[in-house]
Amino acid sequence: QLIIGNEVEGLNNTHFVRKPEENEVYRVEMQNVNDVSTKFVDWVEKDFLDLDKWNIKSVTFDNYEVKDGKMVPSAMQILDYADSEWKLIGSLLKEDEELDKEKLDGMKDAFDDLEIIDVEKKPAVLASSLRNGNEFVAANNVQELKNSAKSLFDKGFLTVEMVGKDGKPLAYQDGKPKLQVVSKKGEVVVGMKDGVEYVLRFGEAYRGSEDDENATGDSRYIYAYARVNPNLLDQPQLETVPAPFEKPKTEGRKPAEPAKGKEGAKGPEGEKGAKSAPPISPPGPPPNFTPPSPPPSSPPANLPAAVQDSTSSPQAPSSDSNASSATDEIAKMKADREAEIARIQASNAQKQREFNEKVAKAQNRVKELNENLADWYYVISNEVYEKIRLNRVDFVKAKEKESEEMPEEIKASHILISYQGASRADADIKRSKDAANSEAQRIHKSVTSESKDFAEMAKKHSDGPSGPKGGDLGKFKFEVMAKPFSEAAFALDVGAISEVVETDFGFHIIKRTE
Repeated sequence: QLIIGNEVEGLNNTHFVRKPEENEVYRVEMQNVNDVSTKFVDWVEKDFLDLDKWNIKSVTFDNYEVKDGKMVPSAMQILDYADSEWKLIGSLLKEDEELDKEKLDGMKDAFDDLEIIDVEKKPAVLASSLRNGNEFVAANNVQELKNSAKSLFDKGFLTVEMVGKDGKPLAYQDGKPKLQVVSKKGEVVVGMKDGVEYVLRFGEAYRGSEDDENATGDSRYIYAYARVNPNLLDQPQLETVPAPFEKPKTEGRKPAEPAKGKEGAKGPEGEKGAKSAPPISPPGPPPNFTPPSPPPSSPPANLPAAVQDSTSSPQAPSSDSNASSATDEIAKMKADREAEIARIQASNAQKQREFNEKVAKAQNRVKELNENLADWYYVISNEVYEKIRLNRVDFVKAKEKESEEMPEEIKASHILISYQGASRADADIKRSKDAANSEAQRIHKSVTSESKDFAEMAKKHSDGPSGPKGGDLGKFKFEVMAKPFSEAAFALDVGAISEVVETDFGFHIIKRTE
């Protein structure tokens, strides 16, 4: 890239040139310099937002007002966009309302095609503030602040004090108030799937001077910058980490009843019990006891536990064996819990790391965008402005009635105004196509606004063969007539009159009669 300056005096085809961002100036012989346009719109990168409409996730219309140096909030209109469908958030549609998808899709396309047609330089303090991630910073030079405020005001922007959630003004550590840039025309915020958010503020109308080569016609200032909004990103779905394993508590044994004294409950020892008496076990069988054999049909007698034959029945596990088994089970449960905790913590850490990487990527993207946006007030066409700066009434419309089943045939009358060269036009018709259209519009006004009798007007003015019959066509099916004619006729209620409809035969005014 080269910046081409004036021609060197006395040297033909030689110009002063330098590289951007460098101070060294060279004299260079150049050919066909005048073939290079110096008009801004011919060489500037017009797609200044570098925005992809397919990555749009939300659009917010904040049409606030500014009064006495303070922002007066209005109800924000927030639209979500997913799977090619728009959804209004935080504001309910009435039963007979629906979103105007065509209007909103047109807005989306306008964001993608948003091109600048001119720029003006911002004051240095505004540009440096935006590069540092702020909209407006406290400057030590009071005159610099005043110049910045005047520059903003002239373009349709203002500075107001920032306020916190408690409604109180925010300030820097040195006590200076924090300021932000606002617009007299409100702002639009475009949220992207990658976490980047574009803020577009619209200023006053702008017109280049008539003798200026960069004159652009009707257009408008726009103050644009980018910021990160992590809420636009898909949030990490973190699993709940279970509590560490706790060893189950065991219930203690009940203490045995103390032994009774020799004199029973009323004796001196029976009242308190012997302090060192061991618990009394139930009596066992007498020595050398052999239980009687059961009869063949009877089940074997239950032996007392103390004398069960260890060779005839399984031996109960010892207390040491039970304790070992329980300890192993607890250890396994603890290990399983610790493994589950470790798995979930690792998974959560990975999800959070991926989310943080997306935020960092969005921050880098915002820094890159603001490097390009910081220095300039941009100018866009009024046509584009009207497509992207919308009020609720612009994108909410009356719900279309559900189409009723189309009848097989209808009855209608029409008035045909033909012209020279139209299909099947009589040879004596000499009017032009434009004249025929004007005549049809005049007759349409007569039978609608002026309530002239349709049949009489048909007899008097219609060029078709049905004219003498008051324009009566009788009953007909959709496919019988020209498509534009049938589409208009079948859409009418009985007794209604259409707008002027053009076909190859001329211009028609149609009235449905049955």
